[in-house]
Amino acid sequence: MRHPLLLGLLHSVASVAHAQADWRLEVRPSLWAARMKGDVGFGRFSASDVEAMSPNVFRSPHADFMGSLEGRKRRTGFYLGAIYLPLKQDRPAPGGFPNNGQAWPRPQTCTVAATRRDRHVPTVSHLSFGLRASDMKVGLAMAPSALARSGRSAFKRTGRVDRLLGVRVTQPLATRRIVTGHADIGAGGSDATWQMAAGAEYAFLAARSARSGCRLVKVDDGGNGFFDNLLSGGPRRESPFAS
Repeated sequence: MRHPLLLGLLHSVASVAHAQADWRLEVRPSLWAARMKGDVGFGRFSASDVEAMSPNVFRSPHADFMGSLEGRKRRTGFYLGAIYLPLKQDRPAPGGFPNNGQAWPRPQTCTVAATRRDRHVPTVSHLSFGLRASDMKVGLAMAPSALARSGRSAFKRTGRVDRLLGVRVTQPLATRRIVTGHADIGAGGSDATWQMAAGAEYAFLAARSARSGCRLVKVDDGGNGFFDNLLSGGPRRESPFAS
């Protein structure tokens, strides 16, 4: 899952949808200053209390990426979203074998969902049902110990697909100002996963706005010889524009 592929997918769907009358599209490029905490491991390698964070987006060649495309025709629509987080651990974490270790988690996700819009003036709610495909890469480097004098390192990659059900609520506060909240829950490929987000938006043009808020994503999985119990969260900034 590469950035050009994700951007190409979003652009292709936007072109097809725009060609159809009455479709309203909204693109949301985002920055997410995410941190991750939890446990991760595979085989005899593990690291607990991992704390990792996104690199500086202006200095790192592996900066994070988050974006979405949403289309709506009357009350029905679709949602496409993608996230890439190249996280780096701040400090060694306790490991199960052989000693303290360093972890490099690289989660990537792509969400495809159908949406249904309900309006109860002035509140607008959207229900969504779809799939979230995840690709998790983890590198673990264990420090030297009595059992492994030169240390050890390993790498593993796993993928999963979860069914998800979500809801988003938009509430106007005043002219050009609104607040939003989103939550979803999923399972299938993972044991369980959930997401929560909240934010405030200011519309400075008819089709342009700025949105700030916070996002939390939790994944708990223990299959195929791989386990991760990770919580990602942090502030995010979006610049949605509609057509």
